[in-house]
Amino acid sequence: EAKALEEMGRSAELDASFSAGVLAYADLLARMPDNDSLKRGIIWYEAYLGVSQNEAEKGRVTRGLPALKKRLQ
Repeated sequence: EAKALEEMGRSAELDASFSAGVLAYADLLARMPDNDSLKRGIIWYEAYLGVSQNEAEKGRVTRGLPALKKRLQ
């Protein structure tokens, strides 16, 4: 899983306009048990909201962000 995380991160950084890749990377980060990954996941979710045209997925991310931010507290 660490290798997948690294490769997905590289992909998201190379083309942040590819919203499906950004969302997949953010989802993977948000499932990691450590707070650093969660913080990075939140950043990528917010980036996703800026580039996505998929209203259904944007809604899922928008609804889920408050719960993720609460996990950090």
